[in-house]
Amino acid sequence: MHPLCLVVLSSATSCDEVFSRLVLPAVAHAGFDPFRGPAQPDRIALPEFALVDVTVTNADLQFALGIRAALRPDSTVYIAAANSLSAPPEGTIIYLPGDPASSVPELNKRLNELKRHRPRQLAFHALEQFGDIARLKTDVFRDRIAYDQDLKARLAQARRGPHVRQALAEVENSIDLATADYGAIVDLMLSYRGVKAWNEMISLVERMPYDLARTTLVQEQLAFAVNRKGDWNDAERILTAVIESRGPSSETNSLLGRVYKDRWDETKDPAWLDRAIETYLQGFEADWRDAYPGINAVSLMELRNPPDERRHKLLPLVHYAVVRRLASSKPDYWDYATLLELAVLASDEAGARDAVGKALAAVREVWEPETTLKTLDRMAEARNARGGAEGWLNGVRGELKAKVASFSK
Repeated sequence: MHPLCLVVLSSATSCDEVFSRLVLPAVAHAGFDPFRGPAQPDRIALPEFALVDVTVTNADLQFALGIRAALRPDSTVYIAAANSLSAPPEGTIIYLPGDPASSVPELNKRLNELKRHRPRQLAFHALEQFGDIARLKTDVFRDRIAYDQDLKARLAQARRGPHVRQALAEVENSIDLATADYGAIVDLMLSYRGVKAWNEMISLVERMPYDLARTTLVQEQLAFAVNRKGDWNDAERILTAVIESRGPSSETNSLLGRVYKDRWDETKDPAWLDRAIETYLQGFEADWRDAYPGINAVSLMELRNPPDERRHKLLPLVHYAVVRRLASSKPDYWDYATLLELAVLASDEAGARDAVGKALAAVREVWEPETTLKTLDRMAEARNARGGAEGWLNGVRGELKAKVASFSK
């Protein structure tokens, strides 16, 4: 698999001629897959390599290139026409507009040097910098990261097949983790997560390039898999280290809260329940826009004996957060699952039935409805212990159970 190289050409030159006679032969011979695209600030830092024509620059291009230089230093080659109207950066390769092919050897040499000194700044820093809500970076990953389209298609096909784990393993065996595009490696990791292949996720992280493995996104997903395997001590260690180095976030704290919640499930020690509540609260306070840690906090408050009275003040804040996200962007499963849990907490049967239908229509992976079902099961158990849960809640739980069962057919 060849690494991708973003090509940004100047409107001041004959773009097609420069691309076909200079860029394409040099890039292809150096072992890259070129793709042309705009220099948008939220996308230019994502590809591992870039080739940019700076014959004419403007404020927008300079801003975008500044972002790339900060996040991916030493990963960009600049070219410019001999009649450039701008002062090109040092080291820019100058080509003749009438004979761009004459600069192919020089450009090819520069690209080969770049490839030999493969840059180690990662696209995932860009996701963390420019994402909306930290928790959503894994959800938007495949839309935001550009990498080898053939490999992306093979992973998508593997996820749809009847023997997903085997198909994903075959894809993994066909690539060299030492040289593969980082986007492909993370997409593979998230594909394993989708089929609950925890051992494969952990093994992949252990074998991927060190700097990629140390990114926040990968460390969070590693902890997720480790916790699902039952090693909560190691999961706690990983997530605590991330929080210590990067600070609290809605995603990291939600994952750590889940570790403590699972520990409470196992031991029934209320100290773990309280620890989970406080960890989720810290995540919600880190980003009020993200309702996910907030709904987990108030749901667990409902399960305490007696229930935590702070939930009454938090419920409107959580509801506002999810309503604002529903109004401002494309909703996902967790948005509707949050509305469902809020409706159950408020004993709103109509709201719960409406939300569960929308949530089930947005399911992507089996562990999503499994997680919500487990939460509602806990609520029903707690309410039964205090005098009885509403009868309609059984129907809502039944719909979630049917969805979970459909993944095994």
